[in-house]
Amino acid sequence: SEAIVDKLDQKSSESDGLLSRSVKFLFSEIKRRLGTAYEVEVSYAEIYQEKVRDLLSTSDAACKVRWNPHQGYFVEGLTRVACASKADVMRAFCQGYRRTRVASHDMNARSNRSHCMFTVLLHASPNSSPAADAGAAPGAVPGAVPGRGGDKERLVSTAHVRHGRLCFIDLAGSERQKDTGASGAVLAESGQINKSLFTLGKVIAALSKKSKRATSEVVPYRDSTLTKLLSSSLGGSCKTLMIACCSSSNTHVSETLRSLEFASRTKNVRNKPVLVLDPKEALIQELRGEIAKLRKANKDLHSNLEGIRESTVGEKL
Repeated sequence: SEAIVDKLDQKSSESDGLLSRSVKFLFSEIKRRLGTAYEVEVSYAEIYQEKVRDLLSTSDAACKVRWNPHQGYFVEGLTRVACASKADVMRAFCQGYRRTRVASHDMNARSNRSHCMFTVLLHASPNSSPAADAGAAPGAVPGAVPGRGGDKERLVSTAHVRHGRLCFIDLAGSERQKDTGASGAVLAESGQINKSLFTLGKVIAALSKKSKRATSEVVPYRDSTLTKLLSSSLGGSCKTLMIACCSSSNTHVSETLRSLEFASRTKNVRNKPVLVLDPKEALIQELRGEIAKLRKANKDLHSNLEGIRESTVGEKL
């Protein structure tokens, strides 16, 4: 992980991973879009034996998983670290990665004993134009649309902040005791990993059926912590990409086939990406639309009245 931090400022190479490439592209887009102000934050959570741990916190206390109608399932009190560059993001990732739980067995010298979720949060708000604000009336709110209506209209016209997130989820692989030779605590961890992956498989199977045909089958998101936190990514309102890691070794043929079968089932799930608005922001958007319609109607009415007035004057002459 130290080597990753040392090479952060170098150009991308073939050895760069998905996270490094994605974050570099993200910040290059932020620099290119001058009309918008962006804030980037990251969080890092570990799911170990159905408990969630904050990897960017100094505490090992378990975090609670909550649910609300607007966010869905989320981890309460998860540490967020503000980042101004790719280097900041990768440094935070390395800080958390050092705290992940690992163990060794016959198949892997550094086997993950947990599932991990690294999330990049993006907040975007339009920059107010200096030229436009310079010509505004004294006391006017920067970025507000001029017109009659006082403070209420200024409030409605204020640009809202958009929020987005990019989640990188590292799933621990399923394990067979006869292959790993695990015993004791490592064997117990393998059991929990396999159990959570089995539940994930049930969720994917249920979503795959719903995608192929309309059914009322209940998707068992609540059966594990992993599937709760993946509910927005699987069958939710976002775009999801799955990458299956396979080995070319003849000794790992069965694991490779299981991974490909799992990925094939996941491929059948169909998400419907939509823009999710906060209730207040949705109301602001609706009011903006109503104001635009009323202004257009007022302008049309004014034009019609001018036309009637001119025709009346012409008839009198």
